[in-house]
Amino acid sequence: MRKFMVWGAVLVCSMFMLAGNAIAGGTLKLGLDSAGTVNFKDSNGTAASDDYDVNSGMSLAMEGFGTAGNSVDFGVGIELQTYREVKSTSGTSGGSFQFVPIYLMMRLHPEMSDFTPYLALQAGFSIFNADDKFKGYSSSVTTGPGGHFGFGVGAVMNKSFLMELLVTNDTGVLQVNGSDVLDVSYTKMTFSIGVNF
Repeated sequence: MRKFMVWGAVLVCSMFMLAGNAIAGGTLKLGLDSAGTVNFKDSNGTAASDDYDVNSGMSLAMEGFGTAGNSVDFGVGIELQTYREVKSTSGTSGGSFQFVPIYLMMRLHPEMSDFTPYLALQAGFSIFNADDKFKGYSSSVTTGPGGHFGFGVGAVMNKSFLMELLVTNDTGVLQVNGSDVLDVSYTKMTFSIGVNF
């Protein structure tokens, strides 16, 4: 937990430094998140991990970026996910959760033209939220932050509009009375359309 707080503070400070010195533009993306998988693993490593299906959702991402030469864009971003439902082994609802990733991003591409493909990379930390059903209706159960990683491909058209396919993994923890008990890992694929401004 403290490790994530320290890395989160470093990331936020880095974002402000980048924003003040190099951010020249921005991107707004609306994404359709595929059905995904959430994994629960005992934080102490004493029990086997379990995977559960997660319903699809929507996400809205905002990124600020600068350039390094003609082939690299870099910057910072935040993604706001809608709550998505977990399906238990019996097919009933296991509650809903969301992650809010805050990340550094990089796009690698050839020199900009009317159609520019790119490779996208993201790394940062993620705020984890869950509803009462997900937490077992217990006031002693809380959520803690984790990490974020993403990679994918996309294309910018006319230097303004973009399409992107991104695979992401967000992690967090469930805590009981402040102690980590379950590591949570959520993997999904997102198809986004967006605009550069």
